Amino acid sequence: MGVKGNDMVRTHVQSSSRQLSATLSKAPDLIPGLRQRLVAELDRSGIDATERVRYLSVETGRAAQSVMRWLSDRSPGLPDLRSLAILCLRLEVDANWMLGLVRLRRPFPKESAHATVRELVPRMPSADWTSRLDFHMDRLAQGYDVYLMKGDDMAPVIGDDMPFLVDGSVSAITGNGIYFLTLSGVSMVRFVERTGDTKYRLRCANERYEQMTVDIGKCKKAEFEVIGKVTMAFELKRF
Repeated sequence: MGVKGNDMVRTHVQSSSRQLSATLSKAPDLIPGLRQRLVAELDRSGIDATERVRYLSVETGRAAQSVMRWLSDRSPGLPDLRSLAILCLRLEVDANWMLGLVRLRRPFPKESAHATVRELVPRMPSADWTSRLDFHMDRLAQGYDVYLMKGDDMAPVIGDDMPFLVDGSVSAITGNGIYFLTLSGVSMVRFVERTGDTKYRLRCANERYEQMTVDIGKCKKAEFEVIGKVTMAFELKRF
């Protein structure tokens, strides 16, 4: 019995599709590889390991639970196509490399991209070094509130006039760390260490200032308020 031309084409296409699917299913580099390359790109962009989930969630608009799967080393998951496209644009890397389809890393092909897509690619200002510095600081500060330190009570960790970033989504003490808070109407940055059920030690980095203990269980909201948790500070050093 003969086979018609259309049937031969259909059979060939189906066979090729099955071969491609089988090849991709055997490729060990897709799921764990994408996770590894994503982490490498985040490191390349200066995103700290503790800030990866927040950064990815802000950039893609996906929930933190979904983003955490992309970074999981035990059972990594794949981002959806929209999120992957956004990440390739924001991290300025070729999607083919992220997917493991090519061996060499290539930057995102801005020149050949559609005009509407090129507008979404981060642009490095070319004016002077201060513009480039502002560009990188803006990317690091995305999703945080920026404040300027006044006084030397947290020196040398956070010096006078040093900008620092605050995670405003943290409105309570969630563990030991550096917090931006108000106490009896006075704003301050302090190391906060738990000493009891509701008692916390507020400590300056500068040893010239005395530490204090506060029982937040006995404080009214107006007396003690957490503005946020300090995540980063910037210092310009001369050599």
